[in-house]
Amino acid sequence: MRSFAPDRLDKRVNSFLLSTWISPGDSTPVHASFYDESLSTASQKKTMPTYHIEMMEGRTVEQKQKLAEAITRVSVEILGGEPDSVDILITDVKRENWATGGKLWSEPRD
Repeated sequence: MRSFAPDRLDKRVNSFLLSTWISPGDSTPVHASFYDESLSTASQKKTMPTYHIEMMEGRTVEQKQKLAEAITRVSVEILGGEPDSVDILITDVKRENWATGGKLWSEPRD
């Protein structure tokens, strides 16, 4: 499987994803990667990416739905293909299971 971090995505997709996930003043981390199936083998018919999104739990189902719709729309606009070929996997992570700089996000921040 070939995985790419957001900084390796098309700049427009990257900007869109970051602006969608992080609201002003929100330092809660979000991580995304994608697997572009069109890069794996010539015999595959599916040509759109699979997005893997990890974010702190707490977003509503409605927020996740809007995010999925927006990522799909922008992916089709930039990469072509059909909306039905865009896969998005969202993983909610508990704050106690995510650390940055050696400090769990469940611990108080300065």
